[in-house]
Amino acid sequence: MLTKQRHFLLCVISIFLIIFLAASTADAANKKSQVSIYRDSYGVPHVYAKDTYGIFYGFGYAIASDRLFQMEMAKRSVLGTVSEVLGSGFVNFDKSIRSNYSPQSIQQQYEALSKKDQAIFDGYAAGMNARITEVLANQSTFLPKQFTDYGFLPSLWSPVDVIMIFVGTMCNRFSDFNTELDNMDFLAYLEGLYGTDDAWKIFNQTKWVNDPGAPVTIPDEDIKIAQGQKNRNAIARRSIPKMDNVVQALETKREQALVEAQLLEKIGLGVMNEPTLTSNMWLVGKKKTYFPKGASAILMNGPQFGWFNPGYVYEIGLHGAGFDVVGSTPFGYPVLLFAHNKHVTWGSTAALGDLIDVYEEQLNPANQYQYWFNGEWRDMEKRTETIYVKGEAPQTVDVYRTVHGFVIRFDTANNLAYSKKRTWEGLELESLLTWIESTRAENFWQWRKAAAKMAITINWYYADRRGNIGYIYTGKYPLRKENHDWRLPVSGTGDMEWLGILPFDFNPQVYNPKQGYIANWNNKPARYWNDADMWWLVWGVADRVQTIFDELNSKPKFTEQEIWDINRRISHIDLNIAYFLPFLEQAVGGLSSASPEVQAVNLMKGWDRYGWDLNNDSYYDSPAQTIFQKWLPTMLKNTFLDDYQSFFFMVGSAGYPSAPPSGSTNVQTGVKILLNALLGDDSTIPNEYDFFNGGDPLEIVRNSLTETIVALTGQYGTGDMTQWKLPVIPQKFFYTNFYGVPQANPDEALTLPVNMNRGTQNHMVVLKPGSIEGINVCPPGQSGFVAPDGTKNPHYSDQMVLYEHFEAKPMLLDFKDVKADAESVKVLHY
Repeated sequence: MLTKQRHFLLCVISIFLIIFLAASTADAANKKSQVSIYRDSYGVPHVYAKDTYGIFYGFGYAIASDRLFQMEMAKRSVLGTVSEVLGSGFVNFDKSIRSNYSPQSIQQQYEALSKKDQAIFDGYAAGMNARITEVLANQSTFLPKQFTDYGFLPSLWSPVDVIMIFVGTMCNRFSDFNTELDNMDFLAYLEGLYGTDDAWKIFNQTKWVNDPGAPVTIPDEDIKIAQGQKNRNAIARRSIPKMDNVVQALETKREQALVEAQLLEKIGLGVMNEPTLTSNMWLVGKKKTYFPKGASAILMNGPQFGWFNPGYVYEIGLHGAGFDVVGSTPFGYPVLLFAHNKHVTWGSTAALGDLIDVYEEQLNPANQYQYWFNGEWRDMEKRTETIYVKGEAPQTVDVYRTVHGFVIRFDTANNLAYSKKRTWEGLELESLLTWIESTRAENFWQWRKAAAKMAITINWYYADRRGNIGYIYTGKYPLRKENHDWRLPVSGTGDMEWLGILPFDFNPQVYNPKQGYIANWNNKPARYWNDADMWWLVWGVADRVQTIFDELNSKPKFTEQEIWDINRRISHIDLNIAYFLPFLEQAVGGLSSASPEVQAVNLMKGWDRYGWDLNNDSYYDSPAQTIFQKWLPTMLKNTFLDDYQSFFFMVGSAGYPSAPPSGSTNVQTGVKILLNALLGDDSTIPNEYDFFNGGDPLEIVRNSLTETIVALTGQYGTGDMTQWKLPVIPQKFFYTNFYGVPQANPDEALTLPVNMNRGTQNHMVVLKPGSIEGINVCPPGQSGFVAPDGTKNPHYSDQMVLYEHFEAKPMLLDFKDVKADAESVKVLHY
């Protein structure tokens, strides 16, 4: 009997034990697969999970809830599938996108990842798809209105789609600058006008190799390696293929762009925007801050991507699986570019380094798809892409590659083709993962270790709670042959191949510079570093970064409020007048004090150089702004039009917006060339060609001022200069993304009263030994959601007023702060 009782008792205990273990296992499984998303009072999601998959599952779900239409159009923009939903107006756009990346390469890079790294992209895609499934199941409540208005439904995401958002923008666009073909066309045009010698003189004064007078982020005293600037005269001149049709091709290109713009406007999509892609940054270490009462280090970042609705960046907090970070990132990349953890903070700007070279391929006269390399004819690789077009038959585009890379131009008249070689090709995913790695850093050396693996060209910035600051110019840069002129295409037959990649120690970098601060506005990183390869930005003695340097040199130490206030001033200051006012004063020196020219110069001398509208009458306050902004383009025309002729449009802009600007304002290329010409023998770029045609430069300055006064008198109907007030240029938030692809409805374009030359968003992080606190502003708002009935999310545009008045909100990192401020909590299971 006792044995039976024991047996019964053991059975009961076993049953209870099994139930308990099963419940415990189920409970553990539920906890493991749970994601919590807390939304703070500005709608910013803070994701909590125990594993990597869960963290990014929550990320994907959150952004799909906030920005589904924007992300759908971002995905189609980078994949080249816009025509499929918007029609034939985007066929050429899709073809250009498909011709600039290899789907197979990206897929292979993903498949080569460890399961742990794949979990980032698998989780993100699964979270996106979980929300999309909910939306499709309840369209009357959850489907963003834009999908109905444009007539299609959201598509599901793959892990590679998530990766392509980063690859298609940060790599294939922001690290793919190259103007070697434009430079070649320009030089060929000049040779046709002036012959070889004068053509090269103008070319060298337009596209210089290195200006030793350009402001640099790393002072000479902090350079650890000795490097000399490249002497442009040491580079052998290469012969340029005869291009009799260069002007005709230029005009054709202009006409095609006009036709496409008119078509887009006709179908209600607006003109494609091509913003200047630039950003600013300043950070101060313990030498420049009030410590211990104030901060030990302060970082201030203003990434300038252009202004869009929904906003270009997305803010989020990630907590768990080794992540504890809050900040923002473009298009919801699975990495935060402008953010901080509990130990350090970081930011970035476009570095604009030259990672790309164009190779001139010799074609087989009998077969234009064969090229000569290392002593033999080789077949080009060919891939045919099908472009599906809404309401029309599909179209195809053939994509060709040589050993150097994608073919970007055929010149069959000269039996030539041109292909571009990129140092980072094949390393796109490694660059993304190393950026993710950097967000876990707790000190500079961990952060620098990640930077060493970054293949694309980015300025990276760092600060920590101990008051240390640092800067690294990232990217893998080619080691070229000594006679390689990287401004122009080089021989692709095998005789001009790269010798390797420059070692990471060669990249400009500094830790705790002696001056106590680091500042950059896409300017030259260091004296020894050679010029960027683009038309719209060259590094010269005139540079907008000087305005930040002036601010940071104005006093020995700063409070956090003083660091924040710098942004308001540099967002409105005129970037050009400081360089040209001395010449204007000299030009009117012999005139009567009653002359209108002297009166105009006196107004400019008395101007504080800020574009304010302090009385809110929709006109800028100072007539000096009107005069100078009219004089500078007039001076450019009178100096350069006769020399550049059909290419004058490349140097004729003074950079002042005449319509709502989509990008930031900079000292323009032509303005820098003009300053060098006026400086004459004092210029750090030798003036071998006389743009003043033997005349007195100051006479042209004065005559241009007279022409300006006459024009403004006619325009305003009075000679009373105090009445010459320019109407204020508003700040427009475009409904298209920077590709020109709509990411909202046309009626969702937003405006603020006055244009500001500042970041798309701004964030500042104050670091003290015992704390780290961040503030930011990311207009228009966290959410772009518009319900089917047209109702907008409460956080659709709630940061516009903050942005307008240079105010900010907290960036919450600690759970207690997130929980205390939470307006909602959502729990997900996967």
